[in-house]
Amino acid sequence: MSKERCSLHKGKGAGSAKHNQHLHVKNENRDVAVFAFDRLDDDELREYNITKDPNNKDGIYAVPFTEDMLNDNIDYLTPFELNFYENQYRRSLDIQNAKHKADRHPGRVKTMQQFYLTKRYAPVEEMLQWGNISTDNLPDKDTYNEIVETYVLWLKEWSDDNGGHLHILDWSNHFDEATPHTQLRYIWDWTDENGVTWCEQEKAMEMAGLELPHPEEPKGQHNNRNMTFTAMCRTKWQDIVESFGFEVERETLPPKPHVSTYAYIRRQMQEQKAREEALNEREKNISLKEQDLDDREGYVEFREAELVTAENSLEERIKEQDLQEQQFESYK
Repeated sequence: MSKERCSLHKGKGAGSAKHNQHLHVKNENRDVAVFAFDRLDDDELREYNITKDPNNKDGIYAVPFTEDMLNDNIDYLTPFELNFYENQYRRSLDIQNAKHKADRHPGRVKTMQQFYLTKRYAPVEEMLQWGNISTDNLPDKDTYNEIVETYVLWLKEWSDDNGGHLHILDWSNHFDEATPHTQLRYIWDWTDENGVTWCEQEKAMEMAGLELPHPEEPKGQHNNRNMTFTAMCRTKWQDIVESFGFEVERETLPPKPHVSTYAYIRRQMQEQKAREEALNEREKNISLKEQDLDDREGYVEFREAELVTAENSLEERIKEQDLQEQQFESYK
């Protein structure tokens, strides 16, 4: 059995300012499974056709996909997440808004949806993936679903054991591409001495006991608690996959050199210019060949016309010679 890569990547998942596009459930794969750890009341559970299981101590609820969800251009996960934000961060957002108004900065006042779509406060989106396009040892759907659920339950248990600062919102398993992959979304927060919960990832990670990768160095882009947490999650994800009998390639790939946006755009423009120049040169060569072919065809037509003229002249001379011979015979 060959070793395969199990990748895990994180990023802020606010998407575009207009819409949470990456959470769109419109998908050709009808077996997509979406779950939520949402705090929904009974009316909301009925609205989303979710059956509340009294024995479900983990708080996992399956969201059944319907034809409307698959065909409509609507994000059906956003209401779940907004409901959590409303229950969890309404007080802290009201305090922030009141401060902005007092400081005469009304433009900074946000609605809950604006707060939710702001990159700083948006849910973290974690991408889990198994193998690559050449992988021939993929788990079946049921096994992959079980692997992901094992990982998610571990993450929830880790959060509960470390202050409950991480809240899993939902996740979605996808099987419509070459390899199965998962979009897992969660949010970090902490609660102050007044009982107000604040959506602040760095503070929450510190309170959860996560250390800097290099505690002796200043905190920064290449030395932060999120790096520690990501490394821990990646190792656990690989451990869980291995526990299901699959071999995992743990050797990390060499880092790709960082390219600035300006350098990337400039390189793309240069490559496009080179492609255009190559295309123009090719078109020029084709045009020259077509012209050469036309010249050759014209020369052939000219020689053919000369040949016809020569043949006609020869026939005329033959006729003249025949006539002369006939006249010569008549003189005898």
